[in-house]
Amino acid sequence: MFTTQIALTASLLSIFAAAAHTQAFPSADMARAHSLIGDMQALSRRMAVIPTAQAPLPATAAPLDTPFQALGPTGKTGRIDGPFSKGNGRYRVELNSTYELRFIVQTGYMDGQLTLKRDPITGLDSMRLLGRMWDRKNRTWGPTEDNTKAIKIEYDSQADTGCIHWLAENNTKKTERFYNGRSGRRMTIEFEGWGHDFYQD
Repeated sequence: MFTTQIALTASLLSIFAAAAHTQAFPSADMARAHSLIGDMQALSRRMAVIPTAQAPLPATAAPLDTPFQALGPTGKTGRIDGPFSKGNGRYRVELNSTYELRFIVQTGYMDGQLTLKRDPITGLDSMRLLGRMWDRKNRTWGPTEDNTKAIKIEYDSQADTGCIHWLAENNTKKTERFYNGRSGRRMTIEFEGWGHDFYQD
């Protein structure tokens, strides 16, 4: 639209300029004609610098959901077979989309919402835990926390295995692994180094 307006303004400017130089206007109107030309030139310059809307950049990062298909689609529920008596529980997928996985985990060790996200343009990953963890030392539930941290998710599609890497608060490197999630109805995800098997209902 702005391109059409600029072209129209330029055409009008050329007409007025030619008329002014050839004395097509009566002499009494010459001053007003020059003033009008100046105003239209100023408007044309302002219109030329108005930014046009840009299309969003295309997604270039690898999909995040590929290694977690076995958890099921959004809304899917299932059971968790974890270590010892407290490792068992339930899960519910709140969102399983191309660049975000959000699910509820409820076991005797963890009770909360876990979110994995990937920026589709930069490929940067993040993890958020909103919930509480079992305090093994004090044998009670810890406080509800909301923690988001930068992570790096690596995935080997041929082996169908992957890792989640991040730095803990004391700057030590932490890694959790996941397996066999590309297809089927069962996969394994580690929490604090312990494997938890997720089965769809």
